[in-house]
Amino acid sequence: PDAPQIGEEELDRLQIEHLTYLRGLKRRSILIANGPLDDQTDVRFRGISVYGVPLAEALVLAKADPMVRAGRLAIEGARWLTAEDDVQFRRG
Repeated sequence: PDAPQIGEEELDRLQIEHLTYLRGLKRRSILIANGPLDDQTDVRFRGISVYGVPLAEALVLAKADPMVRAGRLAIEGARWLTAEDDVQFRRG
């Protein structure tokens, strides 16, 4: 709600940097899965990312995202636990 007002051109540039940053993390097999949310009950949440590193490291990496650094996105983190073999992600 308190994101800074940024012009259209600057937002376009930030979006490209944001997507490039995330693709780089995926290429390095750090970011396992991510994407925007749609049709949700809380519009404050814009997307979800699943990192293959410990939470502290994931938070450092997520906060380095250009959109986060610009104040357009905020990061919330949690460690996700699932039953063994319940969910599988393909790396790389």
